Amino acid sequence: MSCTHCGGSQKRESGDRRQVGCAKHPGKRVQLLFMGEEFNLCFTAHKSSWAVTSAGRQTRAHSRIYSDEDIIRRMSLPKSVLCVSWSPSLASTREMLLTQAGYTVISALGEEEAASRCGAKADLLVLGHSVPRNEKQAGIKCFRQHSQAPVLSLLRPGQAKLPEADFAVEAFNPADFVQAVQTILSGNY
Repeated sequence: MSCTHCGGSQKRESGDRRQVGCAKHPGKRVQLLFMGEEFNLCFTAHKSSWAVTSAGRQTRAHSRIYSDEDIIRRMSLPKSVLCVSWSPSLASTREMLLTQAGYTVISALGEEEAASRCGAKADLLVLGHSVPRNEKQAGIKCFRQHSQAPVLSLLRPGQAKLPEADFAVEAFNPADFVQAVQTILSGNY
């Protein structure tokens, strides 16, 4: 990324406003739309870093300070989720919800696809409630051979959590499902 205030190139992707200032232009505010939330970025010359404030919170008390490397890492690397389901309609709904929330989604439908994709690089494995218990256990075992990322098992009402899964939730409301994924991937659980 380069400064938009001194004629450098701009980076725009999918409607995101990714314009940045530089040390020559301290205090320049730039708006950023990232994963559905708006942020203000302000370069602080005295700290050679970025003050990032949620657009809805304009006070310094709500700002965080990040280095250039932190900003680039946070902006350019969306989290990936491997979703396994036995139901085509549930798989496509979950994929749509997570994509809209800003995640990269790898879908696996059925036993064969789940086995072939369990080694995919993902930040989270989601096992749908339609996946049989023994297949969930096999999927977790295969995933663990390639990754130590967390595992979320979606449950039917009254269904017990698998001991192999890190998290389990009865999430029939789409907002609850997305919130569970966001909470796990943010590390705020």
